[in-house]
Amino acid sequence: MTVLRKQAVEMIEKMPENRLQYIIQIMEGMDGLYGSAETDSRRQAYNELMSMIKPLGDIDEKAELEAYREEIC
Repeated sequence: MTVLRKQAVEMIEKMPENRLQYIIQIMEGMDGLYGSAETDSRRQAYNELMSMIKPLGDIDEKAELEAYREEIC
């Protein structure tokens, strides 16, 4: 066990029981930072969505703007 881990364990052991819930919540929140299964599934869903993006091709911005202006007037 590293010195840092030993220090963390000692601090937790000294902590009153009623404060441990806060530590547990913090540690559970940090779990997402290290790549949980939920994070992996979100990343996979994002990659799947990104693979569905198709290029629009060449767009004539001036013609689009002119058509829009004609619709408004």
